[in-house]
Amino acid sequence: MTQDLGRYLEVPVLHGRVTNKTFRYIIDRIDQRLAGWKADNLSLAGRVTLAMSVLNAIPSYIMQTAVLPAGICEYIYQKIRAFVWGSQEGRRRIHLVNWETVCLPKDQGGLGLRSARALNTAYFLKLAWGILKKPEELWLWRGVRRAWNLLLEGVRWSVRNGNNTLFWQDKWVDSGMVLGEHMLPSARDINVQASVASMLNSVGEWDTEFLTTSLQADALLQVLGMPPPKPELGDDELVWGLDQKGEFTLKTAYQLVAEIDGEDAQQGWKGVWKWPGPNRVWSQALPSAISASDNRDFNSWFMHHLTSPETQVRFGFTLWFLWRSRNDYIFSAIEEEPNKLTQKILAWETIAHDGRAAEQAIALGRSGLRRDVAVGWRPAPTGWITVNSDGSLLRPLESTAAGGALRDGQGRLLGSYSMNLGKCSTTRAELWGAIQGLQMTWDLGHRKVELQLDSMTAERDWELQISHIYREGNFLADHLAHLGHSLQPGTFVYNPTDSYITHWTLYDSVGGFTVRSII
Repeated sequence: MTQDLGRYLEVPVLHGRVTNKTFRYIIDRIDQRLAGWKADNLSLAGRVTLAMSVLNAIPSYIMQTAVLPAGICEYIYQKIRAFVWGSQEGRRRIHLVNWETVCLPKDQGGLGLRSARALNTAYFLKLAWGILKKPEELWLWRGVRRAWNLLLEGVRWSVRNGNNTLFWQDKWVDSGMVLGEHMLPSARDINVQASVASMLNSVGEWDTEFLTTSLQADALLQVLGMPPPKPELGDDELVWGLDQKGEFTLKTAYQLVAEIDGEDAQQGWKGVWKWPGPNRVWSQALPSAISASDNRDFNSWFMHHLTSPETQVRFGFTLWFLWRSRNDYIFSAIEEEPNKLTQKILAWETIAHDGRAAEQAIALGRSGLRRDVAVGWRPAPTGWITVNSDGSLLRPLESTAAGGALRDGQGRLLGSYSMNLGKCSTTRAELWGAIQGLQMTWDLGHRKVELQLDSMTAERDWELQISHIYREGNFLADHLAHLGHSLQPGTFVYNPTDSYITHWTLYDSVGGFTVRSII
């Protein structure tokens, strides 16, 4: 009797014990690819691109249905690492950065490569998510069972009517904390099986009197930042908590498995990868250049020159050639004359500027070049009310607030407000501010409303237009949102005659503006 039943649709038909030999064909395919590539003839950026698009893709199909042995994952890891750094049999090149850093996303200082073992587990998280959402299609495999505990870490409850979500035991606030782990020691008569809906007072708001005596301060702010459940919203729903839309994605599943904080993206790195010079410069030089210093003043100086249109090209090439010159001196005892180094930098700067000009000429036919425009507040048409709203996040306290203002077509202030929301996401803060402004407009009897927000994220019988405006045209709402951080949790409605409100109202009504550079 044969022990090898072969493969069906490229997936091994398993009959016995799974070993490295079972998946040897994956290794053979990777070796065949590498045999036709000459690492010495490729830049680091080229090797990284091939590793991501080809070598990482070869095992992806089988990873979706089978748990690869650790030995196979390790072999894939070794082959990709050696190829990226340009090592060959009998000749090992220096690894400029540790591999854990290389496997981080680009916006966190890495090159975006993925670990084979973590990716394999992420695929099974996807299968487990399908089982959780559609239990009638239950087809548990060993790999799914292994990923189940990880899946539960990413699952959240989206509270609607609050009847099916346990207040103390389920994950349902934005941070994903389990509130039962943050009770006050003095809390008494706690029903740990209580639903979220049971934590409301007689008017449908959070029972702050009970919650204040039961929850630690940080957890209390998390709850106050969530909208209270309402019966008309329907049943609660399980969602994927690592995605803003609540949808399961392989990217966020991989971040969970690889223990990558998806919210740890550094704005500076986005500027790095938009640098107008060759991609290979940053692929090799930057991981060491920035990681070498935790000094905030240095990083601020570094990012300023790297992203400033006046200095970014020369600054980038200077770093690149200094880095190469340093390595030549240390590892090959080659010392380059400063004058020749300067000439190289200036020559490459000229080439980059010429290439940039050509790119801009091509882009002109598609989207136009960057230009400066005057941005200011604009009133709604006559008969309409303008609601300007904004959300604010205060770091490092993670405190969120919102604010907004209501004005008529002539710019007259009808009302303004600030809200201390405790702790919630910035998207939720933006929505809280918008809801409060719309509610105040409704209560004043107005039915034609234009809602102006400087966030792109975001049924009664009225006419509503929602439009995006730049932050420079949303000064009043931005100012009121920041004021919310100094308030107690809740909503504060201002008197329209308050001096610090009328100052910004007057600025808008007389046509004040700020110059902004846009595409």
